[in-house]
Amino acid sequence: MNITKERKRLENIKEQLEVLKEKQREAEAEKKLFMKQLMDDFGCGSIDEAQKLLEEMEEECEKMETEIIKRSEKLINDMKREGLME
Repeated sequence: MNITKERKRLENIKEQLEVLKEKQREAEAEKKLFMKQLMDDFGCGSIDEAQKLLEEMEEECEKMETEIIKRSEKLINDMKREGLME
C-alpha cells in the first residue's frame, strides 16, 4: 500500500517536472525572440543596453515636451499681442 502511494507521488512529481521543463523551454524561446526583436528594432544586444536606451529616450521625450510647451506659450503670447487671440 505504501509503495503504491509513493509510486503515485513520484509519478506526480515527474509529471510536474516535465510541465516545468516545457514552460522553461517556452520561456527561453520567448526570451530569444524578444532579444532578436531588441536587436532588430533598437540595436540592443542586452537588456541593460535596452534599459539605457529607454532612459535616454525618456530624457529626450521630456526635453521635447518642455520645448513644445515653451514654443506653444510663445505662440499664444505672440497671437495675443497681435490681437489674434484674447
